[in-house]
Amino acid sequence: MSHLTSFIETPMSQQVGSHYVQNQIYTRAGDIPQRQVPVISLLWDVYPKDPMTATDHQYPEGEFIPSGFFDRVTPEMITLLPAQRPDWKYEMRREAQMILPCLYLGPWACLKNTDPLERENFTLLLGIRDQQHAGSKRFLGDKAAAKLGIQTVMVDVSQGPSLLSMVSRVVWLINDHLASNSSPDSSMPPRKVLLYCETGNRTSALVAAAYLMVMLGIKMQDALQVVNSRRLSMEADEDSLHLLEAFESILKAKRDVKKNRESGAETNTASESCKKRSLGDRDGDEDEDMGGYNDMHEAANGTPGRTFLAPFQDR
Repeated sequence: MSHLTSFIETPMSQQVGSHYVQNQIYTRAGDIPQRQVPVISLLWDVYPKDPMTATDHQYPEGEFIPSGFFDRVTPEMITLLPAQRPDWKYEMRREAQMILPCLYLGPWACLKNTDPLERENFTLLLGIRDQQHAGSKRFLGDKAAAKLGIQTVMVDVSQGPSLLSMVSRVVWLINDHLASNSSPDSSMPPRKVLLYCETGNRTSALVAAAYLMVMLGIKMQDALQVVNSRRLSMEADEDSLHLLEAFESILKAKRDVKKNRESGAETNTASESCKKRSLGDRDGDEDEDMGGYNDMHEAANGTPGRTFLAPFQDR
């Protein structure tokens, strides 16, 4: 039996009789540091969150929610329910899954069968598609919305910085629709939004995660885990993660601005209260000043118990 021997290949430029001569000294490059991408693992534990209220919301009205939003929306509709491990099947990619009681995520294909949409009582079909399809009828929800007698909105987006503004706009559209109910106690059923894109796995899933970050105040990685735990087919590539990281930085800046304004308002209120002194307080100050003058005058005239000190004395 022949034995295998180790063989080290000699570079062509170093071989005898080679027509090539090495002009540069080459060294092996070091390992390129890889960007740490958060692992989108399944989140099966219950995320402890109570129903959202106006005091819990971290942004001023008009930023992501219309005025009086929490007076017209049932708090339970924006509550993260316990996640149960689904028996995921490939066919479920074509269906819509619940992210929050008020928000579902799915593909455009799920609009073809309106029976499940009717059972879930959706009131808005909110689609997101690439700008290149703008003006066409691709991925529209008009037919399904007309059959169900509900609203539909299509948001066309292009790649790049405009995606960030799109995310904020879609969050506003969702909340504006939810708040179109007269009150939480209204006889009308609560508003419910189906968010979709071509596959339901990328752009719309990204927006769903951003919505959780805004409304529940959770971090990017947790938001991705929540969406992934509901819809296992979701995808988050490097560009998507960059976008969500940028959006998370924007949210932090907005929270900091709000805190600074609130702390500034408290400081101004405290300073104003110090300045607003009563007339009686000022009169008392004047009496004290006059009292000091009278005491000095009495001392100058030899009043017992007081010794007058001249400003200068002889050597």
